[in-house]
Amino acid sequence: MFATGSREKSDRTLHLSEIAGWTVSEVYATSPLTVIDLRTTGLLRLGISTDAARAKQQEEGRKLSQTLFNGFAVDGILYNSRLTGAECMAVYDRAVDGRLKADGPRRSNGMRSSCRR
Repeated sequence: MFATGSREKSDRTLHLSEIAGWTVSEVYATSPLTVIDLRTTGLLRLGISTDAARAKQQEEGRKLSQTLFNGFAVDGILYNSRLTGAECMAVYDRAVDGRLKADGPRRSNGMRSSCRR
């Protein structure tokens, strides 16, 4: 079930039958990526509001990412998911060609999350 806009708690369970037809790929870097870490004190050190990484509205985060992309030779950003707290990485398109590879696709049956919490 999908969450609604209300503040009531809802069942967010995905049943295996709902994803059985999906495929997944594992993506990995073939050489080191230069990323800016916004998971802990990165925003504070840059003097940026935590809303840029944690607010429900995404406008500040998009502006920050565009500023980093335009002004620095970085390949992406590390951040924590606002919803789950899981560590995430956004890789900019300039780092994809020749530096990221993918295994797969393969069926999602029995897949396990590789996200760290």
